[in-house]
Amino acid sequence: MMVLLSLWLVAYPDSALLQLVTRGQHFAYVEAFDSAEAYFQRVIQTAPDDPLGYLLMAGLTDLYMLDFSVETREKEFFSFTKQTEQRAKVWLKRYSQDPERLAWAHFYIGAAASYRALYQGRKRRFLSALRDGIRAVRELSKAVELDSALYDAYLGLGVYDVAMSELPKFLRWLPGVDGNRKKRGLAKIRKAATHGLISKYAALDALAWALAYSGKAWEGARIARKLIEEFPSSRTFRWTLGFALFRGGRYSEAFRVYQEILYSTLEDQPEYPYNIAIILYWLARIDYAQRRYERSLYWIDVARALLEREWRESLKKDLLKDLAKVEKWDRLRLRARRESR
Repeated sequence: MMVLLSLWLVAYPDSALLQLVTRGQHFAYVEAFDSAEAYFQRVIQTAPDDPLGYLLMAGLTDLYMLDFSVETREKEFFSFTKQTEQRAKVWLKRYSQDPERLAWAHFYIGAAASYRALYQGRKRRFLSALRDGIRAVRELSKAVELDSALYDAYLGLGVYDVAMSELPKFLRWLPGVDGNRKKRGLAKIRKAATHGLISKYAALDALAWALAYSGKAWEGARIARKLIEEFPSSRTFRWTLGFALFRGGRYSEAFRVYQEILYSTLEDQPEYPYNIAIILYWLARIDYAQRRYERSLYWIDVARALLEREWRESLKKDLLKDLAKVEKWDRLRLRARRESR
């Protein structure tokens, strides 16, 4: 799941600033990272005391690392989240008598913490992720208390609720963890997707992923298709669509989407073998689901060959384990097929 802010800046009357952000955001979602960064840096140059540009850069560096499966911009990422908070804390003092702008200050602090929590979670730094997640909820809740119409804040709150609802059953005794938490979380994300000023696409993407995980894959796929209609060459939203289709059992459609991701990755990231191998893993999963066990094994063999020159050892290790599981399933099914003849 990608979380990058999109923009319709009613709260920021500078039309020149709005144009910069909108253009940068559209480049970001089609993975034209250099162009997106040029626009977001111009936002910072135009409004250096505004947290907005720094938060956009935090989101962009996070998206880059997610797309390339690297940690090369981690230092930049944390720096931009810190700079976002620093500017927002100045706003807390400057606008202490202005509830609307004060709400935005809390939102920026909470959004920066949300980015960190999601990043730390992907890296399995769970204590850090929990710490940042709790801080994000605290700040975003303050934003909503000050201005209940600041719908962008509901995205982070909703994502946190959905994440907490997925805790193992033996942790369900924790305060606030109950069977209805996922439902409430989805409702919050949906609210941000429908009414948010600066989080529309992030919320739509998050909603599609959450629905796919929650037994409503058809709706998640519908949302992802609409995102791709607006961003036809987006790899980011194709990952969302492919997963939703897979979860919904629409394997032939999912296969075509993962093929499109494969072609895009081969063109843009030929020197990143893991990025290609993970797509082949999903093709193998789909072929297994469609009882095409021999072709599934073929994808697994190609993926393993690619991983022989992979330098990201932790990613390589985890993917090899996943490939071994699918191979085991394939061979068991093939053996059962032979024995039944």
